Amino acid sequence: MPTTAWPGYSAFVGSYVSTNATPSNTATTVLVTVALVALATRLLSSYSKSQRGKDGTWSVGMVPYWFPILGHIPAFAISQDGFLRKLRDSSAHGIFAVNFGGSTHNLAHSPSIVKGIFAQRSAADTEEIALFILNRFFGMPRSFNNKVRGILEDLTQCLSKFLMREPGLGKMLTGAVAAMDEHIPNFITFTSRPIDQNLWERASDVDVLRGLKDNGEVDLAAEANLFPLLRNFIGTLATPLLMGQDFMDNYPEVLQDIWDLDYGLMYLIAGIPRWFPIPTVQRALRARNRLNRKVTEFHRAMDLAEDGGDPGSGWRDFSDVSDAMKARYRLWRDNKIPPHLRFDVPIVWA
Repeated sequence: MPTTAWPGYSAFVGSYVSTNATPSNTATTVLVTVALVALATRLLSSYSKSQRGKDGTWSVGMVPYWFPILGHIPAFAISQDGFLRKLRDSSAHGIFAVNFGGSTHNLAHSPSIVKGIFAQRSAADTEEIALFILNRFFGMPRSFNNKVRGILEDLTQCLSKFLMREPGLGKMLTGAVAAMDEHIPNFITFTSRPIDQNLWERASDVDVLRGLKDNGEVDLAAEANLFPLLRNFIGTLATPLLMGQDFMDNYPEVLQDIWDLDYGLMYLIAGIPRWFPIPTVQRALRARNRLNRKVTEFHRAMDLAEDGGDPGSGWRDFSDVSDAMKARYRLWRDNKIPPHLRFDVPIVWA
């Protein structure tokens, strides 16, 4: 089991140093205290090695860290890829434990270990994994887990039935091809004014370069990162096919929020505290809040339309909402789930 730092050692170190300090060397006292606390934390966390239990199972060894409570958060925040790559290369057993804000996470990188974990149904229940992701990444309250657990399989079947099989699959593909035929001629508008650009251009920072040809004519060229441009183009076409055009018109920033949330995936899944000053985490949390708020508005508007009310000027037509989303909406409504708890953000994000 991972070893936590002895709760009394920091108080002891601080007491010892402070009794020998004078007002003139307060800064030195603080620095020495921090250094001693970090050193003691490193030494104590180094004793947490993989050990064999009485039942023959092995505990996962904790990677040593310098900071109490924070654990590996600072190293992870500086470079998550470099941090994980270094631990992977230095791990002899293919699995190690890290401390994020006082919580322990076991990370397996060996394909054989990962395969063995998922081969055990009890150890990797797909329903529990889905709920964990909904809680950590999409912000669903844990108090809502029991309610969702009863309809989670049916919600998943809505996607399988209407997006991955005929006739729903053919309908979506036909709509995608038609949308691409319509918009591909304007893939690049060669205008530098964002208000005149397409949504996918605005989200991709397309720069229009102007020059003169030898004959004096204006020569236009566009400079853009091709991958974000294609990604935003496909996203702009696909989102209305899933959620309807009204959703896209009411929420033109949806793609940028999806990407901002996606960039924070590793941090949110790891349980990095929301108060920790990592810009990527803060952007992801703000994007998640906006996505949940807009999806809530979408469901409230559908409820009003279903009840014969006026959903507002921005929500006039739900006929182009996909069959998959309509089926999920019906399931949420029939189970009396309020709009703010209808977590369909994963569908928009995916």
